[in-house]
Amino acid sequence: MEKARSRKIFRKVRQGNSDFALISESAEKIIPLPSSSLPEAHTQSSPSPEYLIFEADEISDYSDNNLSTQSNLSDSDSEQSNMESSASDLRGWALKHNITFSALGDLLEILNRHPNFDLPKDPRTLLCTPRSTTIEKVEPGEYVHFEWISSVEKLIQVPTADYIKIQINIDGIPLYKSSTRQFWPILAKIVEYNQVVVIGIYSGFGKPTNINNFLRQFVNEFNTIEQSSNLKLKISAIVRDVPARSFILGTKWHNGYSSCGKCDIKGEYLDNRVTFPPGNYNLRNNENFRSKLDTAHHNQASIIELLPIDLVEDVPVDFMHLVCLGVTRK
Repeated sequence: MEKARSRKIFRKVRQGNSDFALISESAEKIIPLPSSSLPEAHTQSSPSPEYLIFEADEISDYSDNNLSTQSNLSDSDSEQSNMESSASDLRGWALKHNITFSALGDLLEILNRHPNFDLPKDPRTLLCTPRSTTIEKVEPGEYVHFEWISSVEKLIQVPTADYIKIQINIDGIPLYKSSTRQFWPILAKIVEYNQVVVIGIYSGFGKPTNINNFLRQFVNEFNTIEQSSNLKLKISAIVRDVPARSFILGTKWHNGYSSCGKCDIKGEYLDNRVTFPPGNYNLRNNENFRSKLDTAHHNQASIIELLPIDLVEDVPVDFMHLVCLGVTRK
């Protein structure tokens, strides 16, 4: 009789509560179960109406089925997580090594033949390539602005409270010898990581006629970056050649009499060129540059002045034009 009773498991129905508990009379162990999906109970006369009796094998069948369902769900979630991780790793590998779309497409086709892989079939899906690109009119050509901030966030894997130094490069690139079409890319180099991201690209037959329209999106975005991102960026230098410096800062061209960006020397015309005689001259600094103290040095106000940089110290001289082409070639 005692052995038969030990195989009985009682469930107590608590007054005023929908939660249930399984009570093993022999082990005195409470096993919590949900109120739904329980096996049908066999009623049995009892002095108290608060108890329902289940056979041990019925409870065993329920437990096995429930554990099997939970195990299948857990395995499915794990497989989905592993697949997303594999896609992310493959995306990083393709970007790091500049894998072509054609080669990446062939690799995806090979991997998807394996039953354990469920990767995108199209490389553009894997690389999260935008379906459309916004092209803006910047006379006399067109300009495309990219999501460069998100690219910087992906490169900087460990968040830091310190400012991250970047160098900005702006310069013109001729595309063909037989055409005047040219690119003017805006690039950002993350100094610590030695990585370059593209901010925007202008394309047209000739350089942008208005420097402020060309740089407006970049300047506005940089000045509000701390409001839209956790990044803290600092421009350590704007790298460009001598002609591009005059164009970007709105100053006299490099062959002008008041074109020197470091002091207020006035050039002299000698041997069919503008020369700068040696002597002691007043150095330019960020304050007198922004106030345009030397009016002969400035042509127009530039939107670059809105950036939090030193317009003299953070715009270094160009070694190629000043030395290689300006002195040694002569």
